[in-house]
Amino acid sequence: MIATSITYGSRGGEGVFGPAFFVGAMVGAGYGQLAVRLFPDLVTQPGAYVLVGMSGVFAGITKVPIAGLVMVCEITDSYALLLPLVLVCSLSYVFTGRVSLYSSQ
Repeated sequence: MIATSITYGSRGGEGVFGPAFFVGAMVGAGYGQLAVRLFPDLVTQPGAYVLVGMSGVFAGITKVPIAGLVMVCEITDSYALLLPLVLVCSLSYVFTGRVSLYSSQ
């Protein structure tokens, strides 16, 4: 994550797909583990947070919320997380505003 941040900060060109999914997965996993510790009776599948995090970060970075949603649904071959994915991708798109990593490349 540090190397990717330095490369983007120096306006170097490299892929967005892999780092976006990795950072999203790590943030989602951390949030899922925190949710399990705080609400053990409420959170039954912390692994779902990994997938939702991947989709949310990718949607915010690329400014294409539908792409992140569709990719995670295709990866899992399931639409069970569709509602959380729509919510997180929409919020990620709105909160990132006009910031996009593609504009610097």
